Amino acid sequence: MALTDKWLKAHLNKPQERRFEKAHREGLSVRVSLNGAITFQYRYYLRDRKKYDRATIGYYPEMSLAAATAELPRLKVMLAEGKNPKLVLASNRIYESEKLTLDQLFSKWYSEYCCKKKKAHKEHLRTYEIYVKPKLGKLVAENITRPIFLELLNPIIKTYPSIAERIIINLRQMYEWARIHQVADADPLRDISAKKVGIESGQDTRFFSEKELKWFFTALDKTRIEEKNKIYIELSLHYGCRPSELRMAEVEHVNLEFGTWAVPWQNHKIGHKTKQPIIRPIIPEIKKLWERAIELSGSHKWIFTNRNTSIQIDRSAIPASVRCLENYWRKKIRVDGEPITFDSFCPYTLRKTARTNFADFGDWAVCEKMIGHKLPGESDKYDYNSYAEKMRPIYQQWYDYTQQVRSGNSKVTNILSKVKA
Repeated sequence: MALTDKWLKAHLNKPQERRFEKAHREGLSVRVSLNGAITFQYRYYLRDRKKYDRATIGYYPEMSLAAATAELPRLKVMLAEGKNPKLVLASNRIYESEKLTLDQLFSKWYSEYCCKKKKAHKEHLRTYEIYVKPKLGKLVAENITRPIFLELLNPIIKTYPSIAERIIINLRQMYEWARIHQVADADPLRDISAKKVGIESGQDTRFFSEKELKWFFTALDKTRIEEKNKIYIELSLHYGCRPSELRMAEVEHVNLEFGTWAVPWQNHKIGHKTKQPIIRPIIPEIKKLWERAIELSGSHKWIFTNRNTSIQIDRSAIPASVRCLENYWRKKIRVDGEPITFDSFCPYTLRKTARTNFADFGDWAVCEKMIGHKLPGESDKYDYNSYAEKMRPIYQQWYDYTQQVRSGNSKVTNILSKVKA
């Protein structure tokens, strides 16, 4: 019976009564030691010496069954050329011992490039540690072929396409960086893209209608989400800012006396290009939310912190809170006695809802500045006006409108929350 991944996993690191071998096909087999270590080996016949010999190909799970099988054609070519695969592989190991493994190459790229260029570099590191490192980390980076990478990516593409896309982008950047800096020559993912492996990257057009905005405020008022998280979510909707801009907000960034919130250039997406902060006005009604957020903070630095700590709030906290709102919609909100149907939403839905409505209250260029977008052309090279005062009336009208929806005075569908008896 041929080898399978299931069989290999079942015997890996499991104590055995004796050493044994199990054949696969075409001379490929595995040797299982007393402590459950599994070695791939190739059995072949040397015609000139008239005897059989074995060559070690690799070790499971560092080398997968598919990768070991993919080595067979190369080993057969060696035999046909009169070479002894065992000696060739041993020679290669001495040479390749000086080459970087994927772990070593990723570590160099991460410290010298990723940390400096990507704000969310810790997330990229964690993605590598979870999805790539366990299977390919110990292999020589230059020897990992495209089929091996695709074998890793295909299951992730089906389940977590956005993570698969991140892995492709990062590994392509890593190999390109290695080639430029003469750290490695191979580039197996050079012409691979998310689209080519079947990852659809359609634009998310989700934003709240007026009816859904009413549902949003109903859920925000009645769920048991922590007060500071509710403030974070309400400020996100009010400003249409990126979630990270509030997450990195510090007490010194907020000037309640002059009514401004400054997002340093290091804290927003286009800041590394413009080197300019985003200055957003604080209207009187929103000032109360900032004051309360600072009061609830457990830190003298960060405005939004984890519960009962002075540590900056986790990235996962607000998406989790938004899921609570979504669950409230699903379980509690009724229209004419029936559950509502709706498309899923996320923190960026608030940003798109705000920007969509800003357009009703102000000029396009000002609205783009409000959400931290780069204006087209050369304007950012010559125009350094913050537009804060032009933003103020737009924020005021947007706030007035949301409060009208929240109070039920606009023409939205009446809703009833399901109340447990």
